[in-house]
Amino acid sequence: MESPLVDVPVDELVPTTVEALLRFERLLSDTTAQLLNVAPEDLDATIQTSVSAVGAYLGSERGGIALFSEDGRSLMYTYGYFVPGTDTTLYETDLARAVPWYAGELRAGRRVILPRLPEGLPLDALGERAHVSAIGLKSTFALPLRAGGEVLGVLGWDHLATYRSWSP
Repeated sequence: MESPLVDVPVDELVPTTVEALLRFERLLSDTTAQLLNVAPEDLDATIQTSVSAVGAYLGSERGGIALFSEDGRSLMYTYGYFVPGTDTTLYETDLARAVPWYAGELRAGRRVILPRLPEGLPLDALGERAHVSAIGLKSTFALPLRAGGEVLGVLGWDHLATYRSWSP
């Protein structure tokens, strides 16, 4: 089953143990209920809370939702998740300029799943190679967020402490 907003089969992110599956299902149902029942003035705070809950569940050190500018030339975080002690400058970085291969892949509607960095990067991902080396990024995955057939942004998570593997 594919989500209408995320270009990845849902079962690729679902845990395999019964206990983990129940926690994951609870997180999804709670998040969905919160987002469906939120007052307009509370939407941003509710999305931020949801992003933080997913980041904590995934065990990532940082991540969140970044949105493309209307012209598609800029990609900036709107909702971020950072564990204490993690550098937050990414939140103020234009990802389209800093990591153009990454932003281009996502803008084209392709997911970016890199379980082992920097080895997993293509040779032409020069900005990404420098970025990964500078911060010690080990694994990352990012999914394009779509509405009405258009890629509006990205939902992504970074792992700095350990390598992580996901189904491509």
